[in-house]
Amino acid sequence: MPSRRTLLTGLSGVAVGSLAGCVTDLTDTASAGASIPLGADRLAFRDGFESEAVELRQKYGDHGVWGLDGPRSPALGADTEYLGARVQQLDVPEEHGGRPFALAHGAALVYRVGERRRVWLWLAARPRQVSGRLGRTNLSRLAVETEPGPGWELTVATPRGPTREGPVAVSLDERGPSARVPLEGGGLAADTYELGPAGRVEVAWQGVSGETRAVHALVEYASTGDDAFEPPVSVRVAAARGAL
Repeated sequence: MPSRRTLLTGLSGVAVGSLAGCVTDLTDTASAGASIPLGADRLAFRDGFESEAVELRQKYGDHGVWGLDGPRSPALGADTEYLGARVQQLDVPEEHGGRPFALAHGAALVYRVGERRRVWLWLAARPRQVSGRLGRTNLSRLAVETEPGPGWELTVATPRGPTREGPVAVSLDERGPSARVPLEGGGLAADTYELGPAGRVEVAWQGVSGETRAVHALVEYASTGDDAFEPPVSVRVAAARGAL
């Protein structure tokens, strides 16, 4: 099995080759990122995430928060408690102020599992094609990233990959949450996987797609002190628009 670096490097070559076959020049590239605050006072949807998951599935289809399992929340183990979530919308803007390259949403759902915390990370994007123009808008990279924050450490995360075949089962164990998520073209890998109190996890989809794509991850944290649980979480989308 190739290393995650080999996979992502290879996908970069595929991306360049694929674009060269359908456009003569890349006129613009764009990216956008956002942080998702997870302090206890910032969490919403405390009574459940089902209604929001339905709305996001209407926008992104099988690339919604729970992937192929639909908008319903997954079954949880007896010692797992859902605490709340945050959702962040971000547009991938055109440099010259034109129509955004893509619409994207990111979400982070927080769970208590015994004395630990788990966060379900999700990011989806839908490229916007320009009417009357031959060039296509293509997504090239979607990534979710987190660090443990003061008083906490990263203990495990999934998926780690690399893989180019879907669907992908994103799960740690029977305590949940978990879901089966699509992977249609491109590849998925933990581009960064460093555990411990100074750890960092970044899971990324990379490829070339003029259709909706998403990346999902599940990360677990353990307390090392008395600090509140406020892990830094960020999401980022990159896209390109070409002209024939």
